[in-house]
Amino acid sequence: MLIRTLTMVAGVALASPVLGQTLTVGGTGEVAFEPDLALVTLGVEADAPTPAEAVTAMGQGLSPVLQSLTDAGIAPRDMQTGTLNLRPVYADQAETRPNEGPEIAGYRAESLLSVRVRDLDTLGPVLDAAVTQGANRLEGIQWQLSDPQAAEDAALGAAVADAVRKAAVMAQAAGLGLGEIEELREGEVGYEPPQPMMRMEASMADMPIARGEVGVTANVTLRFATVAD
Repeated sequence: MLIRTLTMVAGVALASPVLGQTLTVGGTGEVAFEPDLALVTLGVEADAPTPAEAVTAMGQGLSPVLQSLTDAGIAPRDMQTGTLNLRPVYADQAETRPNEGPEIAGYRAESLLSVRVRDLDTLGPVLDAAVTQGANRLEGIQWQLSDPQAAEDAALGAAVADAVRKAAVMAQAAGLGLGEIEELREGEVGYEPPQPMMRMEASMADMPIARGEVGVTANVTLRFATVAD
């Protein structure tokens, strides 16, 4: 686990080093963890002359894909239909007659699945099995953490430590001592998932995928009472 602290702007409210004045600082903490979950979006699309035929063809193509995911060890709870579309496909404009509107050449049915892969060592074989069985849409991979709360807690702890450190430095430079914390406010917690890097191979089972790290950033604001040093 990598923990970094980033510098933020801090404001100091003081006129003279006497009791009762305050010092307000902001702190930022960033932690980075290697992801241990992958959310893959894949699916099947099919074209046909009529809407019913397109939906039927899509369903026929989707069934073996679902079975391949089950055979690869993906549990039913980790598969969810996220997108289901049916839309017309228009003929090329060059093929239509002048002064006429677009001509419908057929229909396209599409179904996309969100598949959570909990064992990242099987990610390549899972993709290979799905593509082999008819998946012709691969929309991308989102890297996730199985315990995001632990990552957020670590980022918050780093943010508070950053704020306390800066408060001590600033108070010393101003000739003040730090009193009790009068206010502690939590800011936003954000995620910076890495972008998957993939290179197509003859077999997707051997496709190299760089996981990178998932970054979690937290921000806090602390207000300290100050005392005469």
